[in-house]
Amino acid sequence: MNTHLKNHIENLGFTNLDAFVSWQLTQYLLHKIARMEAQARVFRQKYGMDYASFEKRMEEHEKEVFEEWDDSIEWEGLEVSLNHAQKMLTEMEAEGQAVYNEEDITKKTEIQAGIITTTAHRLKRLQSEKSRKKLLVALYKNQKISLGKAAELAGIHQIQFQHWIAEYNIPIHYDTDALDEDLNTLNDVRI
Repeated sequence: MNTHLKNHIENLGFTNLDAFVSWQLTQYLLHKIARMEAQARVFRQKYGMDYASFEKRMEEHEKEVFEEWDDSIEWEGLEVSLNHAQKMLTEMEAEGQAVYNEEDITKKTEIQAGIITTTAHRLKRLQSEKSRKKLLVALYKNQKISLGKAAELAGIHQIQFQHWIAEYNIPIHYDTDALDEDLNTLNDVRI
């Protein structure tokens, strides 16, 4: 690597090129996800539904409306790109490669809030308990929502949701932060 470039990266506070690239990629993905979420929100507001419902409606329409077909193509591409970017960020997080600062945590919280809002709307539209269960289990498995939030959205106790994920052989997500929090709680309880 160019010595000048290495010095610039270190002067910015990064320990090495990998740390800089991880931060830069995290920034890029957060920005891309936020931008695509905003674009998807425009379509959701325009049609008053999520993409899956819109796609189903399009299939049921006998008459073609060109504006809706154009929007359908654009919205579908947007959803595919959004899912891909979210998957990349989730994989980086799972590998411990995502690097956040305070502003990023706020953006990530806003993205999570959007996922939860979208999920709540999707749950209302799903007719069968099995479909609702599969959606929540999938979101939990992909770490889009927490166990507590999934149980809350399902309207059940967390223990019952643990039974649901056990049916699909999905382990409980329990990381070192959760362990530290539990240990701190135990220490606080001890007198």
